[in-house]
Amino acid sequence: MCPQRAHSARRTPRETARDAFRASLREPAERVFVRSGFQAAKMTDIAVAAGVAVGTLYNYFESKEEIFAEIYAAHSRDLHALLQPLLKV
Repeated sequence: MCPQRAHSARRTPRETARDAFRASLREPAERVFVRSGFQAAKMTDIAVAAGVAVGTLYNYFESKEEIFAEIYAAHSRDLHALLQPLLKV
């Protein structure tokens, strides 16, 4: 790997903090989806549950579909990690 390529792969502290904050918004969003159902859930409901302004939520996610997709991906990774040892039998 060339040095320039390696440098571009590094995450800045700002990117790392942004990713961590996005991750912290997933749990309250998941609670809203479970309580209200996906169709009835509103970005406003998610913002209230997360304790942030709705504008702040939109700074991190374009839509509830995007949040749901991240929650789904995280649970899929978790399930895959749990099943992986069983698949090697």
